[in-house]
Order: sequence, then C-alpha cells, then structure tokens
Amino acid sequence: MTAPDYYSVLGVPRDADADEIKSAFRRLARKYHPDINKEDPDAEEKFKQLGEAYAVLSDSSKRGEYDRYGRVADVPSGVSDFTGGLSEIFEMFFGVGAARRTGPRAADGHDLRMDVTVDLKEVVAGTKRTVELDRMETCSDCNGSGCAPGTEPETCPDCGGAGVIVQVTNTLLGQIRRSATCARCGGEGRVNQEPCPRCDGRMLEKRRARIEVEIPPGVENGTMLHLPYQGDDGVSGGRPGDLYVGVRVKEDARFARDEHGLLTQVEISFPQAALGDTLVIDGVEGEFELIVPPGTQPGQEFRVPSQGVPRIGSRERGDLRVRVNVKVPKRLSEYDRHLLEQLQRSLNGERPGRTGKGFLEQFRETIKED
Repeated sequence: MTAPDYYSVLGVPRDADADEIKSAFRRLARKYHPDINKEDPDAEEKFKQLGEAYAVLSDSSKRGEYDRYGRVADVPSGVSDFTGGLSEIFEMFFGVGAARRTGPRAADGHDLRMDVTVDLKEVVAGTKRTVELDRMETCSDCNGSGCAPGTEPETCPDCGGAGVIVQVTNTLLGQIRRSATCARCGGEGRVNQEPCPRCDGRMLEKRRARIEVEIPPGVENGTMLHLPYQGDDGVSGGRPGDLYVGVRVKEDARFARDEHGLLTQVEISFPQAALGDTLVIDGVEGEFELIVPPGTQPGQEFRVPSQGVPRIGSRERGDLRVRVNVKVPKRLSEYDRHLLEQLQRSLNGERPGRTGKGFLEQFRETIKED
C-alpha cells in the first residue's frame, strides 16, 4: 500500500527543516486534536495521520528512508511512540508540563477599596487624607513561609512536589495523560507539617495600616484614585494588590456643579434688576462683590473669573457663574401697590415719540410725584 505524503499532511515543503516540521505539527495537532474537535468525526483519523507524519519526518533516519523509497519499513503505530511530540501536545492542551514546579505558586494580593469625603474648598486647593484600613500583610513570624519558626515545608508525598496528580489513560491514540491539582497540597507541591501559629499557615496576617492619600485639585464626586501596591500583600513572590480610593464631594447648598463648571444663584428685587446694584456674594473661599448692571433680566448669568473650581490635576481655577433670579413679592402693602399701579400706568402709556423719556426716568418721576 502506498504511504501517504507526509509532507502534504503537515503542509510543509520537502526541504523543511526540523523547526518548520515541529511548528507545523504543533499548529495542526492543536487544530485537529479529538478533545478539541469532538464534533468532527474525522478529527481522530486526521490527528493520527499527523502523528504518523511527524514521527517519520522528525526522525532523521526515518525521514531519509522515506525520502529515498517513499515509505518507511517500521512506521510508528500511532502517536504514542513519539519522542517529544506527544508530551508537547498534551502540555499544550492539559498543562502537564507547565504544572510541574519545585516551589509554591506565586499569588498576587487582593485589591482594596475605600472612600473619603472632601468639601468644595478642598476641591479648589487639593488636599491630603491619612486613611486607616485593615489589609493582609506578610506574616511577621514566619516571614511568609507559612511554617512555624524553625521548620520548613516538606515535599508533598502524594504528588512528589509536582503539584498535580497525573492520570494515564490508554486510547486508540496511545497513552493520554491528564492532570489534576493535587488535593493534599492544593497545587503547591509542598505541605507544612507545622503551620505557623500566628498566620495558621496562610503566610499573611491582618494588620492596621495608615496610608496618606493625595487628593488633587478639581476632583469630582465619584473620582477614583489609584494607589498601586497599597492593597493586600502577595504570597510566594506575588505582586501586592492596589488600593482604590473613591472621592465623595460633600454637597454645598450654595453651589451646583455641572459640565460648565460652578454655578451659584442670587435673588434680587425688581428695583435692583431695573436700577442696578452692587451685591455681596458668598464664594467658595470667602465673599466678593458683584456689580449687577441696570436692566438685568431674570435668569441672566454673570461670570466671575477665578472664583470657580479647577479642572482635575490643575490649580488654575475656572469661572463662577452667578445666575440672577428676580424675586416677585407675594404680598404688597397699600403703598407698594399704589407705586406699582402708577408704574404700570406709566409703562402702558409709554409710546415712542410721545414722552421722549426713558423707563427709569419716568419711574423716578412717578415716585417723586407721589
């Protein structure tokens, strides 16, 4: 019977070197492995052909024989006779090779989260907070080994230090190795016969920590600050976790913050809006004067430079918007009503070219006449 074209099976040219053959085999074996392609009824046969092709072409003497005669007298029966190929494939799929280790696995520490509250004045200037929190740190007695002082961990008797238990199953494809984490050592490969009494073998202990948090100017409510390596310690060389600090900005009834910056509102009377006035306004850091010009309209806004809040990370303050609301009295005295009625008559009677007087002049004259 004519032997298959092993080069075509692997998809490599006839002058391919050993690395090209190995690379092609790894790629195709991953693609056609029966455990990966359970829905493909031809996967097992394709995988067997790949194994046969690799067994021949990866062996220099068998490849030479195949190149000369187009066949090999002693063709390996399935992939179980590989020298290296089979173990590489199962390491790719089942992690057998990667699971073997001579020491404990490193584990990163957990991230931690907490909140701080600041007021609007602190938002303007930036501030610092010293926060206290409980975190897991390397045990001070065993220095992170998990063993009682004066003792050392021992090789796990169940897995021999590998961290995994390997099961071998005979199949049509040869022997398949599957690995599972060792139940006794939890994959560490070592067991502590005498756990550290302080940390109970966990390698970490809870401690109270004080951490200084720098809060930059311009933070908004909900800003999350990231402090690397300030979370729980890792074990066996693992990276410490991080600390995330959420910032809450305390509400100030005098101000509102929107996408345009800082806003405050002030109420003035109708005469103030009509005649103009100088107001004393509460700012974030103190009072300041605002000149309201004559003829100010309800809802009109005025921008006061450098009285707002900065953008995050900047100390240059933005503007404060002052929105003017004209207050309408709900109750009037007889005198007030009389004045407003005269004003109303004056306004209704005002026509261009008739008096030649402006509104303010007429209003003042009306008050004098009374």
